[in-house]
Amino acid sequence: MRVALIPTGKLELLGLKPALDRAFPGHDFHCVPFTGNDPFRSFTSATLPLATLHDQNSSLSELIGGIVDQLYPESKSDLVFALDDLELRNRGKEAIVIDEFRSGVARHLARVKLRIPADALNIQQLLRTCASFHLSAPMIESWILADPAGPANALAPAAHLPPKLLEGRDPEDFETDDPDYSADIGQCCTATPPKALPPHPRTAKTPEWLKADSPHERVQIRREVHPKRYMAWLCRSAAAKNCSTYSDRIGAESLKQINWHGVLDAPDHMRFLRALLFDISEALGCPPVGFSLDGEQAELTSLRTPRSPVVLRNI
Repeated sequence: MRVALIPTGKLELLGLKPALDRAFPGHDFHCVPFTGNDPFRSFTSATLPLATLHDQNSSLSELIGGIVDQLYPESKSDLVFALDDLELRNRGKEAIVIDEFRSGVARHLARVKLRIPADALNIQQLLRTCASFHLSAPMIESWILADPAGPANALAPAAHLPPKLLEGRDPEDFETDDPDYSADIGQCCTATPPKALPPHPRTAKTPEWLKADSPHERVQIRREVHPKRYMAWLCRSAAAKNCSTYSDRIGAESLKQINWHGVLDAPDHMRFLRALLFDISEALGCPPVGFSLDGEQAELTSLRTPRSPVVLRNI
């Protein structure tokens, strides 16, 4: 089958296809960019709910339009799986995120129905049978940190490993237990020495773990619960321009090599990821190679959860 993957991050755009090729060999996965080499915009990058997402040109509308474009009027793909980060600012609001997506689909179909009612019916049926929407919680780096070899595959120096995570914590509910990370103010960064105590302004040269969140956000995020910032710190390098060698491209190389068995080892962890992989497995009609999908799935995005009305395969 020809399977379209529509991620909203550059790391996933570069690394998700090879990772799934290894899990489900013999199928034609391909990542769909929004334009050129750029991914679709994330609609979860701000705290939800957000009224501007109702706009026809919003990031949510673009994402839904990208899904539809793979299926209708020309069938470019047999199946479509869209993936967006939950993001920390929406942790605890997972149901709101899914409701926003479902509402976005309803608005898209209503706009089509005004023009050509038959098209709206065809699109609605195709979405229900051929398309899914899933979340990486809270972001794709949680997958890398759940992989025992993930940070090393992202070229984190051996001296900085293993990562120190809160014992027994689900990586999808990520938190570190690393006092050195919590205390680091960039004092070793020779390329960008700190000018003041954190948080620093959001600049390209600021170490990831010292960046301040947007002043417009209602909730400021602790670095201890931020997987991407911790990955950047594990890959810290004094002479690098932002004090770290970590990047989306490096993260993609780790994702390509992901140890699915190791990531899914705890049956009550990684529920959103397991829901995604189970959905793909059921759609393809074959189990994954080298690992089991036994364990708990996120009810909000699981194919097993009864729901009415059905908008996509899984929501």
